[in-house]
Amino acid sequence: LSSIFIIIIIPITAGPVTAFTFNIGLLAIEKCLQRNRYPLETNKSPSFIFLLGLTVIFLVTYSASMVACEMFPELQRSMFIFIMVKYILGTSYQLLIPLWTIVTSSEIRATAWDVYRKGGTTQSKSLELTYEQIQKELGLGVDTN
Repeated sequence: LSSIFIIIIIPITAGPVTAFTFNIGLLAIEKCLQRNRYPLETNKSPSFIFLLGLTVIFLVTYSASMVACEMFPELQRSMFIFIMVKYILGTSYQLLIPLWTIVTSSEIRATAWDVYRKGGTTQSKSLELTYEQIQKELGLGVDTN
């Protein structure tokens, strides 16, 4: 129980409280200096839904890998189930966070679609590749001359 408190409860509460405290402190310092060098663009700051989604993804994947596998002995009876829950579900944030970013940010989604449509980061204007270009890109070393 103490490990759950240390690895989940404290970071979830201390993180936002610390960020809020520093934000208020920085705003007070800014008002005292009466400077506003970097105006905040509200359309560039992350939305509440985006941050909430990142938090939920973190809580679910981290809890699954750190807590659920240790607290439920049923999962430890089968090595396959244990590994699936602990490692695959526990590291699925590496897939879920980019997907969540693409889903919630229209600017990133449009840019990712353009890159996908053009076939990667290649700067060519053609969307179709010839057989020789495919061999060259794959490094097959076939001389087509």
